[in-house]
Amino acid sequence: MNFKKSIFDFNNFLIINTAFIGDVALSVYIANEIKVKHPNSNISFLTTPNSSSLLKPIKAIDSILIYNKKNEGKSLSSIKTKADMLSKLGINCIINPHQSFRTSLLTHYVKSEYKIGYKSASLNFVYNCKIEYKKNRHSIFRNLELLKGFKEFNNISEYSKVELNFNDTDLELVDNILLQNGVSDLNRVVAIAPASAWKTKEWNESHFIDLCKKLKEKNYEIVVIGSKLDFEKCQRISYETFSSNLSGKLDLDQTLILLSNSKLLISNDSSPVHLAGIVNTPTIEIFGPTSPIFGFGPSSDKFKIIENNNLICRPCNIHGENICPLGTHECMTSLSPDDIMKEIENII
Repeated sequence: MNFKKSIFDFNNFLIINTAFIGDVALSVYIANEIKVKHPNSNISFLTTPNSSSLLKPIKAIDSILIYNKKNEGKSLSSIKTKADMLSKLGINCIINPHQSFRTSLLTHYVKSEYKIGYKSASLNFVYNCKIEYKKNRHSIFRNLELLKGFKEFNNISEYSKVELNFNDTDLELVDNILLQNGVSDLNRVVAIAPASAWKTKEWNESHFIDLCKKLKEKNYEIVVIGSKLDFEKCQRISYETFSSNLSGKLDLDQTLILLSNSKLLISNDSSPVHLAGIVNTPTIEIFGPTSPIFGFGPSSDKFKIIENNNLICRPCNIHGENICPLGTHECMTSLSPDDIMKEIENII
């Protein structure tokens, strides 16, 4: 049965999101809005080891909890063990934007008075309050819809900027890494994020190289970012364009620092876009097999979406594929570096 309570009935909240890094980034706004409305609340956030550093500078989050679902989290006994540990924290409200079977099962076993999730979630019976998952709304607002489980959040049409508190050591480290990697003008940095977990979402490597060369001609400092797994791709682009390759060299909180000081981010439909949104970095997002209609477009104040709307084959699906079903990858090959260069001056 669905029913609403006051947010002030609770003081110890747990948000659970163990999905991709981008999904975690898009759900930190839940914590931020709770803290804005209820400053004396305690907010814990359960996430994966990969995403944990992203949460470090988020002022609204009081405690970061780790769930290593690849190892400890696979068996029922390990899920119950984790639930017992969480139950001991005295959590009285759980908000779960992750719809997976495993996180719903974990939510079920955690002792908590009030549990909010989506109607479409696996095992949705575990939730006291079930909220509609709105497919075609931006994911930030879609996640914030879960706050409608409280009387104080009947109308969610806007949200507050995420408050951040960066560590002085990390701030200095990022500056030093940039200088050590040949970035001489810290006020002219453009970040390039060429990789994705889904290969068809990656814009052509040759296009990224051509774009970086054009940006260099405009005296921008190019920094290529990604994870350790993206290093070789980033290195090829960096080598061909005399740019700085920082893939695998920065934690996620340090990447937030880098983006907060960048003039622009140019990225595929991937997690760096959502990191840029947290720090409000101007963004150009390149869509191929996917589409912003699924709710994963940029959220910065200044942004531009680059896509080919003349193809009847797109979008493939919400994530894209590892191989183009038609064998052409035209959704990406048809987008040229000049298409992006035309938009850059309008944004920055």
